[in-house]
Amino acid sequence: MTISLKFQWNLFLPKFTKDNTVFLLIILLFRTIEFFWINTTQNLPDGTYLYLLRGYAFDFGYISVFMAITLIPFFILYILKPTFYKIFYFISIAFIIIIYFSLIIFFKESLIPLDASIFAYSFKEIQETINASGNNSIGMFLIYILVLLFSTVLYWIFRKIKYPKKISYTLLIISIVFLLLTPDSLPRRNRYPLDISYFITNNKLVYFIHKTYLHLNQKDVADDFNIVSIYKNTQDYQSSHSFFNYESKTYPFLHKSSDYKDKIGGFFNFKKEPPNIVIIITESLSRAFSGKGAYLTSFTPFLDSLAEHSLYWKNTVATAERTFGAPPSILASAPYGEKGFSYYQKNIPYHISLLEYLHQVSYSSNFYYGGWSYFQSMGYLFDFSHIDTMLSGDWEGPYRKFAEDEDGFSWGYPDEDLFRKALEIERLKQKRPLLDVFLTLNMHSPFRPPKGDYYFNMFDKILAKKDISETGKEELAKNKKELATVLSTDDAMRYYINQFKKRKDFENTIFIITGDHRMAPIYHRSKVDKYHVPLIIYSPLLKEGKRFSSVVSHLDITPTIVALMRDNFNLPIPKNIHWLGQVLDTTRTFKCNQEMAFMRNSRELTDYLSGNYFLAEDVLYQVKDDMKLTAIENDSILKSLQKKLDVFKMISRYSCDKNKVYPVKDYLNFMSTIPKRK
Repeated sequence: MTISLKFQWNLFLPKFTKDNTVFLLIILLFRTIEFFWINTTQNLPDGTYLYLLRGYAFDFGYISVFMAITLIPFFILYILKPTFYKIFYFISIAFIIIIYFSLIIFFKESLIPLDASIFAYSFKEIQETINASGNNSIGMFLIYILVLLFSTVLYWIFRKIKYPKKISYTLLIISIVFLLLTPDSLPRRNRYPLDISYFITNNKLVYFIHKTYLHLNQKDVADDFNIVSIYKNTQDYQSSHSFFNYESKTYPFLHKSSDYKDKIGGFFNFKKEPPNIVIIITESLSRAFSGKGAYLTSFTPFLDSLAEHSLYWKNTVATAERTFGAPPSILASAPYGEKGFSYYQKNIPYHISLLEYLHQVSYSSNFYYGGWSYFQSMGYLFDFSHIDTMLSGDWEGPYRKFAEDEDGFSWGYPDEDLFRKALEIERLKQKRPLLDVFLTLNMHSPFRPPKGDYYFNMFDKILAKKDISETGKEELAKNKKELATVLSTDDAMRYYINQFKKRKDFENTIFIITGDHRMAPIYHRSKVDKYHVPLIIYSPLLKEGKRFSSVVSHLDITPTIVALMRDNFNLPIPKNIHWLGQVLDTTRTFKCNQEMAFMRNSRELTDYLSGNYFLAEDVLYQVKDDMKLTAIENDSILKSLQKKLDVFKMISRYSCDKNKVYPVKDYLNFMSTIPKRK
């Protein structure tokens, strides 16, 4: 039996090491394809080839560890029957290759490797996202077939190569050494100045497995819900937000509404009647390509011209790197909870939103979106607020959705049609002050703007006029599809504002325009870039345009509007309120008084902004004007921000899970003051 086992081992080991050598070559080849694929579509920073080489080294280590871990299981299969080993090995490798190649495609589309964020979406949302990306076509299916065929051919070629014993044992020893001595499964984040450099270095499959493991094994903050921990964390949070006068430890965010003082009313010449409020949440509108000083140069000529006659904040941050965070933050200045405020769906906590506040004077509240309004559970926020109109689904009339894919899927309607439909609806409405909320759609994958050729030509003309080097123009041209789509949304805004000007109530309307988050498929220059968006408040009521350099956030918008309405139109406001944000800071020079956390697409809270310091995945940065970051080392400040982030995680989750955002009694009392609509 011993001789037979040794004989089988001597047959198995060369075959096993040879098979894994081919596996390594396939992974290295895929990494190379991934790198040059990304390089053809993105303006990668200098020195990125170094990170490709680092990636090769990590891949060698990963395959070595794979060999060491699977050695015994595959040898047992070989002992049972060599055919068992061959079938199971190749099925396993084929499965890994398909998953790995899929993760490369995801990274190419989003420039962010897939992580535990997949667990934050419903099956329907995942399906819609895949459909919208265009990666479920017959062509993509054929690519997968070619990938498997290529891998099979490579294995067949290597089958004829004989591996000497010395090579087999050398590779075996190396694999065991890697297994025993490799402390980190991923590259260390603080060694990489940019996200794109770090992500290129990472093996996308190992990254996904690592993040999924952490997600499934992380301690749930809900496990620590007890009177002592809640009290202590609430006390710590309230101490770090001393600009508010807090009223309760049971409701951690509850503070006096008198804390809010109107700071922007003085910029307006108001009429007697309260103004219309129109809020346009623009999909993927980023400071990187919008506004004066945009580092990719601006591709929003209309918004730029509008900003000259507006109140404009260049250093505005969203609260999340995906759309789910924008409506609750902008309209309710709400905590984030476990997966985002709206994800509590029909159990969304009691709260006071801008929508309900403006009901007090019989505002008509409307939400207009060209897609499915319950994507990422957005619609539940509006359901709770009992709005008058929620535009979603299929529309009647001369409106055409984006071109459907091969399965008949379309994200919905283009932005110009969205604005046209809203104008049509409002022509039929009873004349009341408006609170209109728009969420645009053009600037979303797969970036197929209506009248595509027209905007591609416009992009070429604008690029030709830009005062940048030919190399810079070539790099921008790599994102022609995305930036042409930006031009289409900018044009849709122009259409809407110009059409609105024909209405009698235009002269008494305030337009608030911001982005929901940074556009993902264009690489980010820093860790805060994913949240950096513009904020424009435009109105014929403004005395003049003003530009501000202070750091503000989406959380500040509702408190600002409410303070303006209360102080200029004597509209009542509840004595206490739960809002996280402050009023918009109107400092002309750079200043940051923010204390806030950010939610990743994975629904993790890893980033925190505190004054001039920004924490991102346990790396500390100093924040400067234009939201530029400089990595620094300061253990005291690092630990302080880590503690603030942990405190916020606890009470944000507690307040939402336990419906402790706003007292039910206070909410019902407030709602009873709202006059019945006629």
